[in-house]
Amino acid sequence: MSFKADGPVGQKIKPILVQELNNRFNIRDEADDVAEFLLVLIADNKTPPEIVAEVKELVEAPIDEVFINMLFGEIKNVSERLHNEQQQQQQQQQQQQQQQQQQQQQVQPPPVVQVPIQAPQAPAQPQNPPNSKFRQGIKTRGGGVGKQRSNNNLGPKAFGANAANLERAMNAGGENMKFVARAPKGRCDKFPNCKDRECRFSHPTKVCNAWPACPNPPGTCNFLHPNEDQELMAKLEVSKQEYLNKRKRNRVPEMIVSGITLCKYGALCSKELCPFGHPTPASIEAKVIDIVWCEDGKGCKNQSCRKAHPSPGYLSATQKSLEQCRFGMGCTNYNCPRRHATSGVPCREGAGCQRIDCTFAHPFLDDCKFGVKCTNALCMFQHPEGRSLPPNKWVKKDQTQSSDTNSIGTDERMFAVSEDQVMERAEQSSVV
Repeated sequence: MSFKADGPVGQKIKPILVQELNNRFNIRDEADDVAEFLLVLIADNKTPPEIVAEVKELVEAPIDEVFINMLFGEIKNVSERLHNEQQQQQQQQQQQQQQQQQQQQQVQPPPVVQVPIQAPQAPAQPQNPPNSKFRQGIKTRGGGVGKQRSNNNLGPKAFGANAANLERAMNAGGENMKFVARAPKGRCDKFPNCKDRECRFSHPTKVCNAWPACPNPPGTCNFLHPNEDQELMAKLEVSKQEYLNKRKRNRVPEMIVSGITLCKYGALCSKELCPFGHPTPASIEAKVIDIVWCEDGKGCKNQSCRKAHPSPGYLSATQKSLEQCRFGMGCTNYNCPRRHATSGVPCREGAGCQRIDCTFAHPFLDDCKFGVKCTNALCMFQHPEGRSLPPNKWVKKDQTQSSDTNSIGTDERMFAVSEDQVMERAEQSSVV
C-alpha cells in the first residue's frame, strides 16, 4: 500500500486521528504532532512494533499495536473509498465524452477524413487541489482575513466540530472503528513498585473526592482513602523518596570546585594582590595542572611544578601602624596603614596609645617647621628641647616694674583729668 502523509488519504485521516488521540489518550496539546508523526512513520513503511517503540520515545501516551492496527485498517478503508470515487468519476467522464461525440457526429456531415474531436474533460464533482493541506498551523498564501470571506469551514477544525460528522466518517468503512477507553480493572497489586508502563490496573495517587462517603469497599477504590490506605500511602512516600534518590545518583556529577580560579594572564600578571592562581615563577612556560596551592608560594624554584602560585607581582599586605596620618580625615589613600583621627582632641595616652582604632589625635613623627619658636600649645608635631610656651592662666602685671606708661594696659591707665579738677556744669536758667 503506497501511502503519503500529505496525500489525499493522509489529509482525510489526520483530523479523525487527532480527534481520537484527544478522546482516548487526553494529549490535547500534542495530538496534532503525534498524529503527523504516526502518518510519517506509516508512510516510511514502518511495522506496528517499530511505530509503537518510536512513539513511546516521543510521548508517554500508552499507544499499543492494537491502536496502530486499527489505524492501518482505517487508512485502508479511506484509500478504498477514494479509489472507488475516482473510478466513478472516470466512468461518468467517459459517458459524457461519448454522448458529446455522438451529438457532434449527428450534426456534422460525414467528412472525408474523420478526425476525432475530444471534448474538454470536466469533473462531475468539484475536487480540492491535490497539494492542498487543510491542517492547523499551515499558513496559506495570501491568508489574510477579509470581509468577503465567509463560511470558510474548510479544515479539520470545522470537520471535527460536529460529532455526527466524525462518527459517520469513522463508521463509513464498514468496520466498527469506535475507540472506547477501557476503564481500570481495580487496583494494581504491585503498586507502587509496578514496572509496567501500560498497566491496565489503577495506580491510586490522589485522595478520593467522595471520601468518607465513597461507596467502594476498602482497598478497591481507584483513589486513596486516608483512614484505610495508610500503609499504601507510606509505601508510596517511600517509593517517591527512592525515585528522587535514584535521580540524584544518576545525575551527572558536577565539577568539584576547589576555590581556586586560574588567572587568564598567567605569568604575565602584574596585579599585586591578584587572588587567582598562576604558574610557577621559576618557568614562564609552565602550566597549572593541579588546582591546589603550592606550599612554596612565590618562592617556588621547581620549574616543573604543576600547582597554582600567587601572582609574580604579589606583595604582602602592609601591616597597620600606630603612627598618626598627617592628613587625618582628608587622606585619599585607601591602603594607608596609619591611624586617622576623627577628633581634634588630643588622646590622653599621647604617643603611648596602643589602640589601632583610637579616634583621638596623636603626636606626629615629623618635626615641626617652627621648631623652638612654635607657640601653638596644641601642635602635634615634634619639637626640640628648650621650647617655652606662655602660660594659659592670665596674670596681672605690676605697674612698679616699668616706668614706661606705654607698657601699662588700657584697663590700668588713669583718667586724663583728676577728680579735684573736675568742673561742675552750670545749669541754665530759663528767662521769663
